[in-house]
Amino acid sequence: MSLQDDPLIIQIKLFINDEIAKIANSLANGSAGSFDDYKKQCGRIQGLRQSLAIVDDAIELYVNDEDDDEI
Repeated sequence: MSLQDDPLIIQIKLFINDEIAKIANSLANGSAGSFDDYKKQCGRIQGLRQSLAIVDDAIELYVNDEDDDEI
């Protein structure tokens, strides 16, 4: 089983993606009361997407580090 398939990693990514979807759906339904609120919510989505990228990068570094230890 690869680290990407680890139940904890899957759950973390699921939580983050669910939060992104909630914010996006809220925006699509016109929840932003002002342009500033819209920008703030878009910033939250951007931050959550960066979180996903950080998780993926950390996994890659961890896997590559383990591969280097085996040589």
